[in-house]
Amino acid sequence: QLSASGFEGLDLSTQIYLPTIFIQLLVFLLIVLVLRLEKESFSSIGLKGFDLRNLLIGAFSWFGMSLLLLVVSYLLRSYNLSTSPDVLKLLPRTTPQKFLWIVMALSASLAEESAFRGFVLTRLNIYLKNWWLTILIASISFSLGHLYQGTAGTIFAGIYGVFFSFLFLWRKSLAPCMTAHLMQDVTPLFAPLT
Repeated sequence: QLSASGFEGLDLSTQIYLPTIFIQLLVFLLIVLVLRLEKESFSSIGLKGFDLRNLLIGAFSWFGMSLLLLVVSYLLRSYNLSTSPDVLKLLPRTTPQKFLWIVMALSASLAEESAFRGFVLTRLNIYLKNWWLTILIASISFSLGHLYQGTAGTIFAGIYGVFFSFLFLWRKSLAPCMTAHLMQDVTPLFAPLT
């Protein structure tokens, strides 16, 4: 877990948000490069189906997952596992920070869903030929990128990874996954900072 002293005097916009946006966009550009080199289309990784039905499925799926994660959160707290309180120090407070947070959420939903669901799931399963194992590996990889959130936050990300994987396989589109991911990431803007 992160220590509180690690965030003292931190300029969130320039030291956290902008570099994160840059890294997310770089990941997406690398995926685009590989697709070009392989002469594959965006639809081969699920970047298709951005219609009202898939967007609504993503929104309703996010709501259902949020309810499930409330139950999981309660269970984790009973084992004294919670999200790191230091994560609150990363949340935006000013209007410019909130704007960058939304841009960061958009870049994360595009890059992370393209990478972990669209790219890793479709490519890794070619070799493993086992969707369960492929989903497990992709979801663990996704959750490890959230270690800074503490044990509970990492577990939540892993659960989301499994959920987003099934959503992707069901809809054959990243649209509902990206919608749910975006909604999850912008939720802190509407929650009190406590």
